Amino acid sequence: MANRRFSSRIIRMSAYVSLPLAFTCVWRFMLACAAFIALCPGALLPAPANEAPASAPSRVPPSSPPASGRQLVVAVAADNNTNNGILRMFTRTEKGWRADSEAIACLFGKNGMAWGRGLHAPQEGLQKQEKDGRTPAGRFKIGKCLGQEDALPKGATWPYQRVTERDAWVDDPTLPHYNQHVRLGADEKAPAWFEKQRMKIGDFAYHWLLVIEHNTSNIVPGAGSAIFFHIRRGETRPTAGCTTMARGNLERLLVWIRPAGRPEFVVLSKPDYLRLWKEWQLPDPEAVWGGTKLDDSGEKSDKDKDKDKGRKPAKSEARTGKAANAKGGDEAVR
Repeated sequence: MANRRFSSRIIRMSAYVSLPLAFTCVWRFMLACAAFIALCPGALLPAPANEAPASAPSRVPPSSPPASGRQLVVAVAADNNTNNGILRMFTRTEKGWRADSEAIACLFGKNGMAWGRGLHAPQEGLQKQEKDGRTPAGRFKIGKCLGQEDALPKGATWPYQRVTERDAWVDDPTLPHYNQHVRLGADEKAPAWFEKQRMKIGDFAYHWLLVIEHNTSNIVPGAGSAIFFHIRRGETRPTAGCTTMARGNLERLLVWIRPAGRPEFVVLSKPDYLRLWKEWQLPDPEAVWGGTKLDDSGEKSDKDKDKDKGRKPAKSEARTGKAANAKGGDEAVR
């Protein structure tokens, strides 16, 4: 009995000694953790969602989604300061991209190219600005066609609107409808700004205006407006930012594109195409410009060959269109 009482006293005394010791150990551990966090504040915290890991290269543009449609129009210039190049049409098949045209001569902005705002991820380098004389480079949806006929060429199925005196395309960055097609209602009074933004009627170069959807989503004022495919003003005459070609080739393009094909337009310099074609899942470079000197603008149309032989082209392509350039050229379309 005495032994049992003695053992109980020993156990109670051990508890009294061990409890303070345990608290002391926990307290020291907490102090050590606090000191570690103070010295290394990011060690135990997750990285913010909008920051890349420390080892990631800086200023690398995010990947762009691959071309999603079945039809693709590709135009390439020798470099970003060249204002002419070649264009081809491609259809996606089970075996890859199939060329549906030869290399077609086309013209770009008089000062070359600058990165536009379209389907592609933002790219480093010169960015397209209003009236900089550059074609927006990148990947773009192809929008509706505007024109001066009752209907598109025979066989075309693309969305179309005929231009009237009540149509405007706004290229003034200070206006609320910047880079938008505005059509007044039959009884709607024209606002004060409308007359200067009114689209031209009777200009042969704007007979067809196929919209290239640059800066049309989340529009940025001053980032460039009114970008189209349209008829060129001469074999070597560049534009203010649009992509132009002979009338016959543009009408071939209008008949070829189909709403079900979800066509896109890719326009790049040769160096940028070589850098991006695999990531964007584009046609092989050899299929785009193989055997063609880019600075020669590809194959010549029949009208071009007539010029080379000393014969005059059709009157519609021979006119100079000076009135069009008086108000800003291709991007003004008025």
